[in-house]
Amino acid sequence: MLSRSEVVGALIRKLDDEEPQVAEAAEAALTTIGDSSIPELLEALSEAPLHLREVLIRVLSELRMPEAEIVGSVRSEMEVAYGLVAEQATLEDLEESPGRDFLVDGLRVDYGERVRAVFRLLRAVGLGREMDLIERGLRSKDRRVMAVAVEGMEKVIHSSIGRLLVPLVDELPLWERLATGAKAFGISSPPLEELLPRYLDSGDQVQQIGVCALLAERGEAQKWAEPLQRLAREGPPTVASQARGALREEAEEEMETELTTLDKVLFLRKVELFRELDVRALTAIVTVAEERTAEPGVFLCHQGDEGESMFFIVAGAVQVLREGPDGAHVKLDEVGPPEVLGEMALFEDKPRTASLCARERTTYLEISRVGFQGIMSEYPQVGAAASRTLSHRLRMVLEREDRLREGGTPPTERI
Repeated sequence: MLSRSEVVGALIRKLDDEEPQVAEAAEAALTTIGDSSIPELLEALSEAPLHLREVLIRVLSELRMPEAEIVGSVRSEMEVAYGLVAEQATLEDLEESPGRDFLVDGLRVDYGERVRAVFRLLRAVGLGREMDLIERGLRSKDRRVMAVAVEGMEKVIHSSIGRLLVPLVDELPLWERLATGAKAFGISSPPLEELLPRYLDSGDQVQQIGVCALLAERGEAQKWAEPLQRLAREGPPTVASQARGALREEAEEEMETELTTLDKVLFLRKVELFRELDVRALTAIVTVAEERTAEPGVFLCHQGDEGESMFFIVAGAVQVLREGPDGAHVKLDEVGPPEVLGEMALFEDKPRTASLCARERTTYLEISRVGFQGIMSEYPQVGAAASRTLSHRLRMVLEREDRLREGGTPPTERI
């Protein structure tokens, strides 16, 4: 018979189950078990991936822990945040480059998540209203308001936590935060030679993609050929693509090659639909983006087809065509990079209202509705950003069609 600790451990593992119903049932069971599951939940929190950490904190919030039980976890989160500051300081000493900037952006995302986790944990001890007020005060640009928030924090939570949290929330210059981390936790900036192998072996796609790009930019891909070749063979597709690109770039191969993952992320950053998203969300989107090429005259989709995906034009040009009563195609528009087409297919199950045809050799990314919905479930901010942009674009489409009706039908073009 399983012990209570083993049961709790099994339920925690089920929180990451691919089946949403299983994960939800495990979360409900942990909440039902109650306070006795707190030690295992806190232990799991220290090593959990980003998406699972949010679930664990949600369960802990339901249990309303005593403050004494959460101080250690809060300090642990802050120690990790200061460690990320130290890594960022090491990378920012390097010359600017896409790979370096990608790694730094990833660290900033993780840093922000650790700081938010501190506030969520403090809310979990029943300080929700107090922490809402304190967090707003700490993020204020008015130094007097911030000072009041610090004083309030020292009254409602452990004073040592307040002193360590303020530099993280205030986002002081790196060297000031680094000094606080050194004093409180003995943290210092790690040498680059320590970070490179750590990132290569991390299993974190953002870190692995960034370090592959960085090694190619520094002309060190051959020096690290063995781990890069391993990632090219065994890594997930996003990482394998970047590792192949690093080895290919250093070998100066001139053959036509696939876009690397970093190429795709940098491209998606230019697309209005995803401009607000961070590198982790963009990398997740790349995992469901299929790179394709269409020669002149080839249709990406046809009017009346079931809309199941959208298209991002990376290079080339695409005509938006609508079939007229006589069978001729009426050109509604012609677009190039970084335009997105067919995006309404992600939110409604309706036939295509127009055809898309390559006017010249065109490279594009195709994202299916199923794949995108999976990303939205893991990154809600993706759906929120898409909804805002699509609402704006829909208004523009309706206005354009009104103008066409008022001004007559544009010349037809037979394909």
